[in-house]
Amino acid sequence: MKIQKTKYLIQFMFAKIVFFLITVLFYSCQQQAKEKLESTNTEWINLNSEQLFKLNNYFSEKQATLEQSEIINIPIDSVSLNYSLYPVYYDADTAHYYITANRNLHSLDFYDLSKKRLAKRIRFAKEGTDGVAGLSFFHIKNLDTLIFLPKNSKHAIITDLKGKVLKRTYIEIDDEDDLRHSMGAPLAFRDSMLIVSKMKIKPPMSLVGINTMCGINIHTGKVTEYGPRLPIAFKEKQAPVGKESPLFALVDNKINVRFGLLSVIYQYNMETEGMKVIPLKSKFQKQPITLSEYTDFVNMVHEVGEKQDYEKSSYQKLMYDPYREVFYSVFVEGIPLIDEKTGKKNDYEDRPISIIIADKDFRYLGEKYLGVGYFRNFLVTKDGLLVSNAHSKNPHYQEDVLSFTLFKLKYQE
Repeated sequence: MKIQKTKYLIQFMFAKIVFFLITVLFYSCQQQAKEKLESTNTEWINLNSEQLFKLNNYFSEKQATLEQSEIINIPIDSVSLNYSLYPVYYDADTAHYYITANRNLHSLDFYDLSKKRLAKRIRFAKEGTDGVAGLSFFHIKNLDTLIFLPKNSKHAIITDLKGKVLKRTYIEIDDEDDLRHSMGAPLAFRDSMLIVSKMKIKPPMSLVGINTMCGINIHTGKVTEYGPRLPIAFKEKQAPVGKESPLFALVDNKINVRFGLLSVIYQYNMETEGMKVIPLKSKFQKQPITLSEYTDFVNMVHEVGEKQDYEKSSYQKLMYDPYREVFYSVFVEGIPLIDEKTGKKNDYEDRPISIIIADKDFRYLGEKYLGVGYFRNFLVTKDGLLVSNAHSKNPHYQEDVLSFTLFKLKYQE
């Protein structure tokens, strides 16, 4: 009996030791993965697009997908469009809004997503003391303060909710510098700084090594440059027009940048000025997105610019979801400019779309394939990810309706 008890005790102690060793090994692997993820990856900064493509994603132990939840339809009037190139979401606690610039009325239109109706329309003057030349690029600081950065303007403009200009700040920027705006890179705000991408109107290959982001002090107009720098991958050959423009998501003190041709994230720390490279590749990207052979920038724009846009796959959005603490990155597959069967030009919006899901550390969680039938509008809301149905092949498409599909994040068992 005593021998049997001793045997059980030895087995129990052995099991505890094995469990302890497995636990130590597990946390050691986790720590190594974390350290690898948090390393500066300085050797990766100088890789070209083909070398970057060979880098493997960091994978999370969890898996996630996006599931269709509901269709949201909001009636619009005859002076409004059923899509927006630059929409903004604002959570006002008691209500949440889809906000868009209405070019026909020179107004900002606030659509209540819960009540499914137009809740507010703010008309702005185009000229004069309260003039705001362009409304498309704006940031909602709060429902009393709107910040505008009109395209081709050297002024940041702050208005109230009635359209009255409270402050007009001259931006201290060189004539050759361009504050880049795009669907994939909305304005962001941190402290007193308006964060936006900043480039020069020159061929990308001549801009390698310059800072691609900046902060504009909305009170003084002073411009502070931030990284990441334009990667050396753009120096080998010429890049298609616009594909060097940064797509970014500002989270805490980090500017996370994705360039349309590259399968990695460049993360720049605004406080330490450190930078690291993190792979985040779509499973539908089958080969590197090589840069254009053209070195003549002018001819490239006029001769092959459109063809490049159609036929090259690209990453077109990087969004952070603060409600669920995940990132979404949109990948768009290229299609032929001319349909081989019909001989007609394909529709630019018929390029298949997929959405990569990653955790806060850019570990790959999964990917949702949407295919064809959605417009390239994506908006993170407290209820989920809002995707526009403003595509003629979408069954919910209507010219007099703002229509969205709401997708909700779901972790898989």
